[in-house]
Amino acid sequence: MENLPGDVAHDSKIAGRRSTPMGSKSWTLLLIGELGNIVSFRFTKPLVVTITASVATILAFGIFAMFSYHAMRTENKTLKKDLEKGSINLVAANKAMERALVRLMVLEGKPDEKKNESASGQKPPVQISRIVKPPPPPSRDTKQMLSKAVKPVAETQPGQP
Repeated sequence: MENLPGDVAHDSKIAGRRSTPMGSKSWTLLLIGELGNIVSFRFTKPLVVTITASVATILAFGIFAMFSYHAMRTENKTLKKDLEKGSINLVAANKAMERALVRLMVLEGKPDEKKNESASGQKPPVQISRIVKPPPPPSRDTKQMLSKAVKPVAETQPGQP
């Protein structure tokens, strides 16, 4: 009698052995559909390493781009806030400069008026040595921040310290 199961096992052992000592360098991926369709993909070690390295590189680049975008956006917001504060300070400084120029013109005009009044009996016209242009009107946001940030300064009289 023949030993059929033994012969099959013996044949499968012989077919399973390879003559190369390095072993298999590729894998086969089988995809089976709902209707029994079979699709196979053959992967080799270099292909698997290349795909893995590519995916890792793309993920690293994506994470780097996301963090860079977040950092730039945060920096942009802080720069906008600093710009608004600077523009508020500039408007306040321009108003203070206008007040100071008016006081200066008043103070410069007093000695000349006394000398000229006593000599000719008439007041000389006040000469403006510098033309002051008003700053552009601030925006709605700047007005709100200006009202919160700028405190009124008590004006001192020329005779008071």
